[in-house]
Amino acid sequence: MRNFKLLILIILFFNNKIYSVTHPITSNSNNTFAPASITIASGDILSFTNSGGSHSVQWLTGPVGFILPATSAALGPVAITYTLTIEGTYTYQCGVHGESMLGTITVTTALPIKLYSFMVEPDHKGTKLKWVTASETDVDHFELERSNEVLKFNEIARIAVFGNSTENRSYTFNDEYAFNGVNYYRLKTVNLDKSISFSPIIVITIFSETSLNIYPNPSSEVLSLTWNDMDSHRFLLNIYDLNGKSVEIPIEIISKTHSPSLFDLNVSKYNTGKYFATLTNSKGIKQQFPFIVNR
Repeated sequence: MRNFKLLILIILFFNNKIYSVTHPITSNSNNTFAPASITIASGDILSFTNSGGSHSVQWLTGPVGFILPATSAALGPVAITYTLTIEGTYTYQCGVHGESMLGTITVTTALPIKLYSFMVEPDHKGTKLKWVTASETDVDHFELERSNEVLKFNEIARIAVFGNSTENRSYTFNDEYAFNGVNYYRLKTVNLDKSISFSPIIVITIFSETSLNIYPNPSSEVLSLTWNDMDSHRFLLNIYDLNGKSVEIPIEIISKTHSPSLFDLNVSKYNTGKYFATLTNSKGIKQQFPFIVNR
């Protein structure tokens, strides 16, 4: 069992209002917008990003009162955002691939869900997610997503909904595999018509009492690593340079005893400079510490 201490805890609370959030739409390598169809609330910020290839956003149609942009906006690593305030249906395509890459946005004044609160707190086994809905209409399920980076989320749980309701409904989920460090969470709502919406992102930074020590630091020949981890006896060690490039084939470490563990890393072949050692246990919990090789 891991004990966690709280470093930073940010909670977003909504005061019983329809949430307003950024909805990323990413053009994927298979030349489709993902998602190709999305429902958002009036006033939400729509964000287009590019994950590969050459793409652009070319608006085709919009509801009465919406002024279509005159030219296409080329997609790149920096997101292009639009704020849509007029209720109705919008269509767009890729200016490079045309009708083979289409998208639809439905803007409504009321989403199928009203999110009252969404929060995260530390738990003795990781983190605990809590959220309350003020109303639910034709919602299929929730998907909890987690990341240690702002833009790269992965689903960690799928939660069934209570069903159509105009009363407050409470949900909880325990994330026993939270990252050791920064954890970003968002709640994805999937509706019966397959449209989706996202909550704002909440973040918590935690660290376990499991500690990784590196010595001597700086080192010229051998770097010794010691750590305590009662939850695992199998670890993966990665070494990166300042540019994030791996300089060593990942090393699998199997500890005969749970605690403490010791590993000696030969750094005599490394160039002089600063590096990072990342130790990951069998549950995906990472600890990263810098070290210096000096001749």
